[in-house]
Amino acid sequence: MLKQVFIIIALLSTLIAPYAIAGNGNGLVIVVTFPFLYNDVKKLVCQGDSVVLLVKPGIDPHEYQLTPSDIDVLKRSNLIISTAHAPFELQIEKLVADGELNATLVEITKIPGIVFLRHPQTGQINYHAVIFYPKNYEVFIKYVENVLETLRPECSNVYRENAETLLAELAQLVNSTRRLSGYIAVIDTPPIQYVAAWLDLNISYILLRDEETPVTPQDYQNVENIIKTSKNVVVLVTQGSTASSKLEEMAGTYGKPFIELPNPLVYNETLDYLEKVSQIINNANLTTKTSVAEAHTNLYVITIIVTVSILVIALVVFAVKRRVA
Repeated sequence: MLKQVFIIIALLSTLIAPYAIAGNGNGLVIVVTFPFLYNDVKKLVCQGDSVVLLVKPGIDPHEYQLTPSDIDVLKRSNLIISTAHAPFELQIEKLVADGELNATLVEITKIPGIVFLRHPQTGQINYHAVIFYPKNYEVFIKYVENVLETLRPECSNVYRENAETLLAELAQLVNSTRRLSGYIAVIDTPPIQYVAAWLDLNISYILLRDEETPVTPQDYQNVENIIKTSKNVVVLVTQGSTASSKLEEMAGTYGKPFIELPNPLVYNETLDYLEKVSQIINNANLTTKTSVAEAHTNLYVITIIVTVSILVIALVVFAVKRRVA
């Protein structure tokens, strides 16, 4: 029994270790809120710095609540990096404003130079995953690097070199990724809007407005009309989303390209996620298939043509036989 307990403890330690605070001496303790921020920031830091992730991959940050241990980590941190829109992040903002946390707070949506997109159905600014747009990612990395230099000047050269390496990888990725100019897009969730914009897609409809508002039958009807009537349309969805299967069915019915992207919340690095998106897009088949509806129509037309042809041939044969007789 004791042996089993030790095994369980060892396994838990393995799972927690990558996101825990390490002994850092004079280094910085940096807390990031969302999973897809973790490795990007970790690749920026200097020896002795430690990066802590609050919400682990696979957990919905919009439903996350701060724990006492989270508060303890936040109190010991020098820098907090937040997307500034989930409820627990707003709580962090208040704790900083009230003086309960002494860390420097970087809120991505408040970084100068960040480009925002508006939700096409609501007209509201979309604050979800803005750094999935590569230009925003570049602004984010440069800004965080400058903050790190301010907090720990002796590591300035390291921070700068690490940032340059990340941005070089980003530039290579952007240059090697296929663009889908000339296509309009129907997408399922707000974070994918920034990916679609990077791919030069014209976003026509986003099914999900926010985390609290369910998709309505009218939304599905609107989307189906777009997919049915638009010539160059791509259906872009997030793996595992509530609307993905319905959208896949619509795309199949009308013979339109359907592309499924991975769920970003299971990734612990934005650059890694964008690389995966790039692979999927570069290998995507955008050839329009014959839709189910068109197939039925074509079969009906072919049947009529064949039937008429058989009748014509039969009449010709009958006429020839009469002349011979």
